[in-house]
Amino acid sequence: MAESFRIAGIERISAILLEDISIEQVLTQMVDTCSFCIKNVKPTEGDEVIVEVNGKRLFAGIVDTVKLSRRVGALRIWQVECQDYTYQLDRRLVVETYENRTADWIVRDICLKYAPDFAANHVQTGAPNVAFIIFDYQQPSECFKKLAEYCGWDWYVDYFRDVWFFDPADTTRSSPVPIDQTFPLRNIKHDIQIQGLRNRVYVRGGVMLSDPFYYETKADGLARIWMLPHKPHELSFQIAGVPVSVGIENVHDEAEYAYLLNYQEKYVKASPQTATTPGGSTLSFTYRYDIDVITMIDDIRSQQAVAAVQGGDGVYEHVIVDPKLTSIEAAEAAGQADLRSHANPRVKGSFDTETGEWTPGQLIAVDLPDIGVSGTYLVQSVTLSPLTPDQWTYHVEYGGRLLGIPDVLQALVSSQKNAGLNETARLNKFIYGTEGLQVGDSLVTKAAQLPFVVEQSLEFEATPLNPVQTLFAEAGFLSLWTVDSNTWPQVEMATSLDGIAFSPWRSVPLHQTIDLQNPGYVRFRALSGRVQGRVWKRPFDETMTICNGVAI
Repeated sequence: MAESFRIAGIERISAILLEDISIEQVLTQMVDTCSFCIKNVKPTEGDEVIVEVNGKRLFAGIVDTVKLSRRVGALRIWQVECQDYTYQLDRRLVVETYENRTADWIVRDICLKYAPDFAANHVQTGAPNVAFIIFDYQQPSECFKKLAEYCGWDWYVDYFRDVWFFDPADTTRSSPVPIDQTFPLRNIKHDIQIQGLRNRVYVRGGVMLSDPFYYETKADGLARIWMLPHKPHELSFQIAGVPVSVGIENVHDEAEYAYLLNYQEKYVKASPQTATTPGGSTLSFTYRYDIDVITMIDDIRSQQAVAAVQGGDGVYEHVIVDPKLTSIEAAEAAGQADLRSHANPRVKGSFDTETGEWTPGQLIAVDLPDIGVSGTYLVQSVTLSPLTPDQWTYHVEYGGRLLGIPDVLQALVSSQKNAGLNETARLNKFIYGTEGLQVGDSLVTKAAQLPFVVEQSLEFEATPLNPVQTLFAEAGFLSLWTVDSNTWPQVEMATSLDGIAFSPWRSVPLHQTIDLQNPGYVRFRALSGRVQGRVWKRPFDETMTICNGVAI
């Protein structure tokens, strides 16, 4: 049995009923499914399911439905149906318009904006350019399908949430698996259907412009209106080999053009201010006109093969009507693509086996002459179910048409199918997000000398032997007193702002407080006697000093 059967991240292999497991794998963008029964444990819709055998992941997806299958006493059996990760891919709807972008760029953009839980590691580059496309509230899977049809590519989501978008023509395939009489298989079925067989296809498209058409007539000297054989496009008009200006009637100002064209009525007329063309003048018109797109495609090999069996010419005819095809090349491509799908009878077959590892997209070369089966076919789907706890059985379905592998000619067809698009469509789109505001600030500091100093009290002494004392007046007051009471000293002082240029000497009274210039320098000298002094800051008083605009 499976080595691992995880539901919502919990290993549940012991509760899974062996006989009820079924895993169906199908081609590319089609959805893989898984069904099983579980005892007593009821999964929840939306739970993730991962099945692995021998290290290989056989299925991964989401629980879709859960139903009570049967009840035996206290035992409950739940029937569970799952589908692959495409279910989660389509949680959000795409509302976008794209112009002049490659298809692979658009796929990556949709994954980034609308499926952030999915990777785009296998989106192949080099996809055709998309001229214009609109997605108006469409699921991502529908968008990818539309892009794949547009450029003839294919896509799918694998079991690891990775989106694949690729060109099938560039995919390297292994050699077909031989199925002969020695291969262990059972229950083989092989059916050939001729319904829908056709080997000649008529394609009727829309309209396209003809090659430049030249029309010439002679003026009679009276007529001012000339009829044309067709409704003209890209018209040019010459009179006697001289080009003249032509406007659109009821659109352009007739005063600005010599002649006016009426497209619907198929005529050209002279404007009122234009003189009548002289008789005998050659009037030359060159233009392009609408022609129907119609072509026929034959598959000669198919016609010969059918004729050899049924007689006659072997021709089976079919018609394709698509007004969006606007060129012969696109119509031929559409016919070729249709013939590749229907020029030969469709083959559908199946068989059961316990040998090998089978996946959709494999080629098988069947050679069973005893039942009249011979040819190379493509595996369309594989259904896995356990035969024993140690062995799985594979139910393989194959077909003659390469279903899910678009014809490369479809790219040319798709590129012509923009005629029905409304290039002025208005899309209303809701933008969800979280708004936030972040405020920050920064402080830039720079070390510098502060523009002020701490005031300190200084004491000094001056005598006739040491008469001059120079101090920096950090504080704003000065007091002097005598030391020797027998001699009354005579003291003078001078002040300066820079310590260089001092004021004249002047007498200083003793035992008084003297205000000093602050900050600044003061110089003392004792002419007689001994005197002591102090430069100080009076307690509880403030010195108001302006230091670079800052009051201290």
